Amino acid sequence: METAGQELATENPNLEKASRDFEKEWRDIQSRYSKLKEDFQKVGESSTNYFTQLEELSSGIYNEKLRNEELAKNKELEQRWQKTYEQASINIEKVTSVLESGNDFHRVLVASSIRQKLDQNVEELNRIAAQAKELLSELEVFTEEGRKIGTRISKVMISGNFYVMYATERDKTDTMKSSGLIVVSYMTKCIKSNT
Repeated sequence: METAGQELATENPNLEKASRDFEKEWRDIQSRYSKLKEDFQKVGESSTNYFTQLEELSSGIYNEKLRNEELAKNKELEQRWQKTYEQASINIEKVTSVLESGNDFHRVLVASSIRQKLDQNVEELNRIAAQAKELLSELEVFTEEGRKIGTRISKVMISGNFYVMYATERDKTDTMKSSGLIVVSYMTKCIKSNT
């Protein structure tokens, strides 16, 4: 938590980095918690088995005085064990509660990181939209230039920094006059060369 906490304490925290650091440390804590719960369950089960064995052994003693002494020792031990077990159970429940709150915080942190990335994507989309608008303006000029030279575009390709158009010119009677190749730079300079 230290690394993520330090990142969040900065003036302009990198939420993505803090989220990754938090995620790593959080997984370690959850792993330790899982091990703790597993160990708690194993100790509970093995203790129950031991108490069952003690009861059977002590109950099998023929000497009544000795049997009662052993049963009393077993009962005292079981009461101490039960009290300790209940306290450990309470502590584990507290850890569970804190982990659930931590899971909520983790989700909030990840959501903040995702929102930050989406904000970056919005900026990228604005940049792309501006480029598209610029390209549209260039295409409008390109189309207008094509009309000025009286061509009918049959095919357009992009080659390097140029638009390459295959076009047919028409004369004043609107009949096909000649075929040609027209190369127009992105700056809309027109160069005509007949093929």
